[in-house]
Amino acid sequence: MPLFFEEIAKKLADKWLSLLVLPGLLLDGTATVAIMLGHRRWANTGRLTDRADRLAAGLADRPAAASALLIVGVLLTAAFTGLAATGLGQLIQRLWIGRWPSWIAPVTRALTKRRCDRWKRLADEHDDLVTQLRSSGENDTPRRWELARKRNAVSLTEPVLPTWIGDRMASIQTRIYTDYHVDLVAAWPRLWLLLPDDRRKEVREAASAFDTAAILAGWGTLYLAVGVLWWPSAVVGAITWLTAWSRGRRSIATYADLAESVVDLHLTSLGEQLGLTAAEHTDLGAAINSRLRKGA
Repeated sequence: MPLFFEEIAKKLADKWLSLLVLPGLLLDGTATVAIMLGHRRWANTGRLTDRADRLAAGLADRPAAASALLIVGVLLTAAFTGLAATGLGQLIQRLWIGRWPSWIAPVTRALTKRRCDRWKRLADEHDDLVTQLRSSGENDTPRRWELARKRNAVSLTEPVLPTWIGDRMASIQTRIYTDYHVDLVAAWPRLWLLLPDDRRKEVREAASAFDTAAILAGWGTLYLAVGVLWWPSAVVGAITWLTAWSRGRRSIATYADLAESVVDLHLTSLGEQLGLTAAEHTDLGAAINSRLRKGA
């Protein structure tokens, strides 16, 4: 049993070190360089070396206990920086999903309307072309698929949120209800219990990748903040932020595709587990809703 707890403590320490302390040390080091050099002397390595030498000489003259306390303080500061990046990541995740505070409601409505107008324009063009093709008896054309691609690049369903990521998440429930008449909020916990472990792992990995991307954006935000003192840090922060944003879009698209696939592949099995079959119910989705909601 002691060996078990030692192994758990070791794994927690390794995770704490890799996720918080090491990135925090890098950012804190960047902030220290920013304070020493500033914008005017942003590449003055000689000034940085001189200050580092003076700092090292001062530490050498101090007692070992003082040096140890300084190291502990540096590690704790790095850990605190890591926690700050994680907290910022959670806030950024909410912004990406479109959960914006009420006090900027006018901005939310304006951006949502802009996305919605663009989507409707492309959807109308696509639908008009489909009508023309059907009336003329022609097959699909590259123009139709190009319009569909542009419309779907805005959103797979009519936008209801100010961000692409938010609408991609919202479109899951909309598309599932349109096709199957199933309330995904009620059905998802039961569908999850039917999934084999390997498919659960894929869904978890996609969700974890989105969380990681948001935390990376948190680090990018902190580097942008340090950029107020030293502009190279702002460059690093901007690159980090753009990378995180791109990863966030890809991971949420993967997660949404997997979530819809879970319903496509396992909805009939869920009906059977609930004692409902498509042969007995013309609208299996509605029957599943009635069973799961339990009159609520």
